[in-house]
Amino acid sequence: MVDGDTVDVVDDVRGRLRVRVLGLDTPETKRRGYAVACWGPEATAFATATLQNQRVALIADAGQDARDRYGRTYLH
Repeated sequence: MVDGDTVDVVDDVRGRLRVRVLGLDTPETKRRGYAVACWGPEATAFATATLQNQRVALIADAGQDARDRYGRTYLH
């Protein structure tokens, strides 16, 4: 878990991917120079409890580019 809406996953074919989870919006919790935003820790805790050490299916969003401006893969 990188933060509440960004996770590192290990893909069986492509190896490690940094993924932006669409539909999960987490306020900042780890960005340098920024205060921890309201509900950020709770959103991160939810994402961690839901996603960490789980096998997931990665589904591309045809309406998005393959990667965002931070190099994260856009997937559901």
